[in-house]
Amino acid sequence: MKIGIIAPYQGLKEVAEKVSSSHRDITIAIQIADLEEAIEPARQLEADGFQVLISRGGTARILREHSSLPVVEIDVSGYDILRTLLLIKDAKDPIELIGFPNVCHGINQVAHLLDTTISYQTIHSQLEVDTAVKDAINRGIQIVVGDTVTITTAKRFGVEGIMISSGPESVEQALFQAKEIGQVILQQHSINSGYQRLFNTLPEAIVLLTEKGNVTFSNQAFQNLFHMKAGQHLLSEHIPELYQFHRELLNYSFLQHTINYQGRIFIVEGETLHQGKEKLYFLKFSDETRYAIDQKGLSLHPLRSDIVSFGQISAANEHVHKTLETAKRDANSVPLFFIQGENGTGKRSLAMAIHHYRTNHTENQWLVSLNYEFDEAALERLNTIFATTAGTFYIKGWERIGKKQLTSLLDTASTSPATCLFATVQEQLPETVNPFLNQATLLTLPPLRERLDHLQEYIRTFIARSNNKHGKQIVGVKEGLLTEWKTATWPGNLEELQHTIEQGVQASDGPFLGKEDVEPVQETGNALEHHLDLTQPLEQIEKQIIEYILEQENMNQTQAAKRLGINRSTLWRKLKED
Repeated sequence: MKIGIIAPYQGLKEVAEKVSSSHRDITIAIQIADLEEAIEPARQLEADGFQVLISRGGTARILREHSSLPVVEIDVSGYDILRTLLLIKDAKDPIELIGFPNVCHGINQVAHLLDTTISYQTIHSQLEVDTAVKDAINRGIQIVVGDTVTITTAKRFGVEGIMISSGPESVEQALFQAKEIGQVILQQHSINSGYQRLFNTLPEAIVLLTEKGNVTFSNQAFQNLFHMKAGQHLLSEHIPELYQFHRELLNYSFLQHTINYQGRIFIVEGETLHQGKEKLYFLKFSDETRYAIDQKGLSLHPLRSDIVSFGQISAANEHVHKTLETAKRDANSVPLFFIQGENGTGKRSLAMAIHHYRTNHTENQWLVSLNYEFDEAALERLNTIFATTAGTFYIKGWERIGKKQLTSLLDTASTSPATCLFATVQEQLPETVNPFLNQATLLTLPPLRERLDHLQEYIRTFIARSNNKHGKQIVGVKEGLLTEWKTATWPGNLEELQHTIEQGVQASDGPFLGKEDVEPVQETGNALEHHLDLTQPLEQIEKQIIEYILEQENMNQTQAAKRLGINRSTLWRKLKED
């Protein structure tokens, strides 16, 4: 018998893999997909001869509508409810459960036994989730508890979500029901899964052409770029840039060019695909600004963070609350920001929250890293990007470039269509930025050691995220470990706390994290190891150490040279070396 499990989130996949290992008498395939994204994997499983599907919540309901296979839903068990309530029962932020009647009833019954209460909204259809989340936000709710659909919706609206994750008991029960069904439904589908995966995952403009140049498929990005209507099947010769590239591709299995189309630079990649005796030609157009840049003194890569909106940032600390309010006030009107804070305090997350608040999406965010090798070529390229791109740029290392170069960058950034956030660990900004402060917004984030009154809020949030990621049901931290953490200096701040908790969640076999599950918290003097990339050549490691010490000394070269045991001229020479 063949059973397919479609998990709406990574944690459920890991639980399913552990449970499935004891069911060697059947074939079990496990995939990750949520809501409508699960439709294609389900169709592929059906075409591969699978008899039963297992999923959870809204994803299970959608699969029942789009698949002829029987679908077993993973129910929320009493164990799942109990673990969730233990995790949230001491939360200070306003919390509300949004769920179907059976879930709300179960939560209330268990909450009564625990002598606690939780606000809740009952829904009867996933179509009601948007309205319910909006209503919760309007009433000041900061944390939403629910299933996958609810949590996905909450994150879309910028609210922190805690999922009622499924434990092994629930998955075991669903597998038992699936095995009991025992019926076989055979239905073949002619699906080219390779093409489908490419089309569904690539954000760039993509098109499939025949040998004669007929457009057999194009996505929305391609239609927008070349002003085509959906379903329109033009010959490639109608678009000269496309025609020329296509004709050249006929002689190669793979080809890449850079083309200029309507004043924009695109990197075009073409590949010859074989469909039986027929050849098809796959082309992908990527705006050059979407590509990473790595050159002397400058690197540009997509900005990544677990947090993407203000609603996911705890505002319990008064300093953080004021910073967030200032950021919201100026997000849509100020192009230039300075963000001060130690490493790991959440500067990147704050930058992403500003971007999401301004654009309501997570695309077109960039991490820009500068160093002492930053030259005029890098300056010209970065100024051009700032002046022509309406994205968000998080810039670090800018304190290390020359004063004239920095002035030029700030001048461009202050009038840019983009939002430029210059991040620094320095407590005092260099004098070069003073003329721009009246056009900019200054944001500061305190270190974790100044937020320890709210340590448990951060712990709760990070445990919930790690539970979802690793399929665990950790509900808290043992008192001895919590006491130790409350007196730690946390040189790596929130980033170090999150890493420590994730490490503990992965290692723990019980419901609570203890000292045996985590490494001791690093003291300030040992924090350097978190900042070194030991895979680099010796000269680069030396430069990393110098830059780290400079940051600790607020870019004071005299003090840095003293700590390094070298004179100031030697330090200056090492900074200028290629």
